[in-house]
Amino acid sequence: DTGKTTAVSVSKGKGGADTDLKTEYLIDYNRAGSTLIEIVFKPQINAAHEAASMVSTLQSLLKYLGTCDGKMEEGSLRCDLNVSIAPIDTKSPPMINNDIEPIQINDDDNPFQSYLPDGVGHRVEVKNLNSLKQIIRSAEFEALRQTSLAIEGAPTGRETRTFDPKTGLTVKIRDKTGAVDYRFMPEPDLPPVILDKDILDKDTLTEFLEQLPELPEEATTRLMNTYFISEASALIITSDRPAISFYEKAVATCRKELGHGDDDDDCM
Repeated sequence: DTGKTTAVSVSKGKGGADTDLKTEYLIDYNRAGSTLIEIVFKPQINAAHEAASMVSTLQSLLKYLGTCDGKMEEGSLRCDLNVSIAPIDTKSPPMINNDIEPIQINDDDNPFQSYLPDGVGHRVEVKNLNSLKQIIRSAEFEALRQTSLAIEGAPTGRETRTFDPKTGLTVKIRDKTGAVDYRFMPEPDLPPVILDKDILDKDTLTEFLEQLPELPEEATTRLMNTYFISEASALIITSDRPAISFYEKAVATCRKELGHGDDDDDCM
């Protein structure tokens, strides 16, 4: 179930205000009107590198489909990371300082509570991470910070933080006063899209999915089986969609020039 999505929302970017200036109030409309897509995943990731790997996979998919260029450092793709800790063995009591009365954790209004093990701490959101390295570093730091607070009997509350790449620390921005609500108000001028036979031009959704373009994972497997190349080479080729066509045309040209049949691997 790792990496399953719970919601995908599409919206338009708004103007941003620069309120740090003392004498002026500036509004930035550079990104106004840009299409924004938010993808929410279930909290079923158990390690920092696993989170980075999932974002990397999503990044490759979005680039492959032409949704965006995936350049995290330029803001085309960002990650808001939610981190919480839980006992490794939920049957054993957590190790805490017995001289301090522990604060009881009550996160019943967490919309994802049903997916989490018993004894999990409050989730902390780290905003606007713009590299895979930042995802790993912030997740590892938060795990250590929250564990330290839990041992002292004062687990962290629900809050939003930012990551400082220079220090490797997260810094609190604000408290979360209520549950995160991922429900969205529908646009009254846009009717719902019903995926019926007329829209799909197919009898079933399965038939429609079968005609969709080849995805990176499928392309990787096909290149390995067709051209007998290594997985590492196939992954490099499929990381850039036009490279697939370029590679296959290059192999076909090579075979033609050498006068070999389709089953010859001299060009690969």
